This record gives sequence, C-alpha cells and structure tokens, in this order.
Amino acid sequence: MRYARSAGLHIAYAIAGAGAVDIVLVLGWTFPFRALPRLPETAGTLRALSDIGRVVLFDKRGTGLSDPVKRLPSLDERMDDLRAVLDAAGSHQAVLVGFSEGGALCMLFAAAYPERVRGLVLVGAFPRMAAAPDWPAGWSPERAAAARAYIQQGWGGGQTILALAPSAASRPDFRRYAAETEQEGASPGAALDVLEMNLRVDVRPLLGAVRAPTHVLHRTDDGIIDVRNGRALAAAIPGAQLTELPGDDHVFLFDDSATLVDAVRALAGRVPSPPASERVLAAVLAVAPGTRPPASAIPAETLADITRQVASHGGRALAPPLVGGTFASPRRALACGLALAEAWPPLRLAAHVGEVETGPGGGAVGSAVEDGHAILAAVIPGQLWISRVLADLLPGAGFTFEATPSSSLRCLAGPG
Repeated sequence: MRYARSAGLHIAYAIAGAGAVDIVLVLGWTFPFRALPRLPETAGTLRALSDIGRVVLFDKRGTGLSDPVKRLPSLDERMDDLRAVLDAAGSHQAVLVGFSEGGALCMLFAAAYPERVRGLVLVGAFPRMAAAPDWPAGWSPERAAAARAYIQQGWGGGQTILALAPSAASRPDFRRYAAETEQEGASPGAALDVLEMNLRVDVRPLLGAVRAPTHVLHRTDDGIIDVRNGRALAAAIPGAQLTELPGDDHVFLFDDSATLVDAVRALAGRVPSPPASERVLAAVLAVAPGTRPPASAIPAETLADITRQVASHGGRALAPPLVGGTFASPRRALACGLALAEAWPPLRLAAHVGEVETGPGGGAVGSAVEDGHAILAAVIPGQLWISRVLADLLPGAGFTFEATPSSSLRCLAGPG
C-alpha cells in the first residue's frame, strides 16, 4: 500500500499484478480496496484482472485508508485524486473500471484527459443518481431519506454492502464481510457526505464528450441503480456497448464476474488509436470589459494580469481577440475568475464547461468557448456568472452561488 499526494491530502492506493496494460478500479460507495481480497468471489475477480495487466486500486478521499476530509468532496476534486494516483503509479494510460458512482468519476476523467484513458467499463453506473422530472430512473426522496436513516442509526451492520449482491445476503461469511467492509470504509458522517455527493451528481450534459471505447454492464434487476441508467449511458456515449444481464449483482464482482473480466480484457487488448482531434472537456473562463466595448478596450496592464492569473491557476490563455482561459478543473476556473473579479472590478466574467478543441493559433475553440462568451452578455460588471452545467460538477467544493435573472448562477465566494 502506498500514498499519492493530491491537494495536500494523502490518497491510499495499491498495485496488484503486472503487465503492459494498466487497469484502474474506481470502486463505488465507501467500498475500501483492502476488502477486495478478503472474500473468495471478489478475490477471484481481482486475480483474474491482475492476469490481464497491472491493477491499480485506491480509496477515494474521506474513505478507507485515505485522509478524512472536513467537507463534502466534489467530483472535480476526486478527478484530481485519480490523476494523482495515476501519476504516482507511473500510469500514462489505463482502462478505467468505474463501479456505481465511480462510473461518473471515470466518465468525467475520460472526457477531460482522453489521452490517459485506453477504455471505460461502467458497472452499475449512472449519469444522475437523484430522481428529477426529466429523470425518473433516479432515487426518490423517500429512498434517499431511508438511506440517511440507516447510516445514522444502523451504520456498521453491513446493509449497504449486502445490497450489492442480494442473492448472497443470507450467507454468514458474506454478512460478516459486509459489516466489516462497511465499518472499514467510512464513518457514519463520511458515509452521509458520500451519499449527499452522489445525490448531486449529474453528468448527463457531458456524456457526448466521452470518446474512449466504452462498455456498459448492468443487471436488469439491479436494486441499487435502475437498469434504465445503464441503457441511458450506452445511448448517450458515442459508440458505447451495452451488456445487460439478468440478476441483481450490482457490481458484477460476485455473480458471473467473467462478464466484467471479459469486458476489461477486450479493451486492454485493443490497439490504442490516436484521437481524431484535440477535443477535450474543459472549463472555459470568459472575460470582457464592464462597458461592453471590444475586448481590445481592456487596458494592457489588466490583460497582462489576466494572462498571469490564468497561468497561475493552471489554465491556458484563449487566443486573441478572446480574453480568458481554459482549465482542466472547474474549480481552478472559478478560483481564477474570483481572483480577477476582486483585482479588476470593472470586468465581467463567465464560466462554462464543455468540449473545446485546439484552434489553428493554439487557442481553444468550440461550443464551450462560444457558450461561455454568450453568458457574458448578461453579466453585471464585477461579477462572475457560471452555467448550471458547471455548477453540477461542484457540489461540496466550497463555492457559494446565487440565482441570476437568467438561467446562470452567480459565483459569490470560493472555499475558505
């Protein structure tokens, strides 16, 4: 077991097996990676995967052996954790296997860092967990309330782990395993945080940006995540394959794990093809003067500071005549925008997330750049407005938002 550093936190990870292909397991819920070898079924799945390549496992921040956190982590922060683990493990490209909410993290990472993802296997995954008028496949408020009540009153009894494979729930060895795994995975408070983060996940607008070869696995009778989620993922991700099997094994680790192993083997055996373009998922920060003249009206001193701020926050400046930058992390885009709003109050700022492509002059072009600048038309000088798509990636990241007269949100403050 080793530790990777991510934003000052220690993320626990381990490596099993060897080989030319890396396979990263992004486990769902609070499931700790050390629990995998302790049950015959899951140990057998891990051995089979390690016969294919080098398997990298890790505990998400706030769970297992990774550092606890004081606030709810966002998908954006967990994406940074995954990147830190890959860097620490020396992995340049991997097959990502995302279980349950780990699937959303894998999809986001694949869209933002396509060059690092050889393929995706999404197991019992979802694009949005909570039900909504346009999303009946999600959890109802009553179901979410029942989960909160269990965590507060019965956490450690193993019920959330037993639900992964109901057909095995009557076995004494599995019941002991479930209780121990639940206790080791997280405290009740941390489990509540993970639940709230999951209930706020909504990556539906970004699915079209996933370009990695993708195989979706889902059980028709999955009692945790409705099978309509898997069908929706396969329909929305370009070229994705769906394997839907009868049964209720939510994670394909217990019953018929050969299906999971075969899906990973097929992706690991593919010859990686170069991306057709430089399209990636990115956060766009658009900047304009307060009085709405052309961008050239921004003073040279301010333009120079905008360029410095974009670079210091890990972004790339937009090509003139556009002003602003693109960022792999939405958090960095907002932190940069807030810093500019404080330093230069006359500016209008807007942020959005979507696909961008490297233009002829090196700057980013694409719909996300255009949409980010379209938000600027309504922004009040001295304020930073963001799209709701971007806000959906940042629950728990410590930013404060308020509604605006348009469909956008105003970013009032950042973490701390």
